[in-house]
Parts: sequence; C-alpha cells; structure tokens
Amino acid sequence: MLVITFLREGDTYSYSKLDMLEYALENSYIDEMDIVDIMDMNLGLPDKVVEEYKAQAEYDVILFNKSGNQTVCNEGISREKAIQICSSEASKGQNYFAGFAPTGSYPQAKKGENFIVDGNEVINTKE
Repeated sequence: MLVITFLREGDTYSYSKLDMLEYALENSYIDEMDIVDIMDMNLGLPDKVVEEYKAQAEYDVILFNKSGNQTVCNEGISREKAIQICSSEASKGQNYFAGFAPTGSYPQAKKGENFIVDGNEVINTKE
C-alpha cells in the first residue's frame, strides 16, 4: 500500500502503525509514494527507524480485564517506564493484567488510577 493511502486510511488499521508511519515520513525516512507492507507489524520499515520511533514515543498503561473492558493508567510515559510497570507483579491482578500501547491507542477505555513508580518498586494504588 502506498504511504499516502495508508495516511488517509491508517486509522482503520492501527493507530500505532499510523503514528509510526507519520514519524518516518516527518523525519524523511520514507516518501509519500513509497510502499509499506500493512501485513508486517513494522510496515516493512527498517529496524533502526522502528526502534527510534519506539524510543521517542509516549505510552499509556492499559489494564485489560476478563470482561473485555480496558482502563487507561499512567498516560504519556516513556517506553522504559511502561515496561517497568507492566513487567512488575503489581500489574497483575486476579481479573486483570497490564499492557502498554502508544498514547491514544485506546480512546474508548475509561480512566483509572495510576501505578506509582518509586525507584525500582511499582505500587498498585488499586490494591
């Protein structure tokens, strides 16, 4: 698919892919007439570009529960902090677990309580 086409229709596919593609275009890694692979998780972009995008992007922590609902916590944080929260024991509950996604990827999710990060310790304010 052409980059320009994906930019028009990308929100149909994935907000995070759309953000990554916009980043690559803004930084002149690609051109509007280049072709991207929509079946590839990274759209066929070079690994260097993908890693650079992931490092500068902001993320939200999302709590996924068994009933299928999502709750957004800790909005607009770094990838490192999101990984720290989601890999901690505090992010796993009886009926939920935490994951992370680029900021704004879950607009339908309700707002929840933030996890507290104190050095290497993650505290779940829900419990």
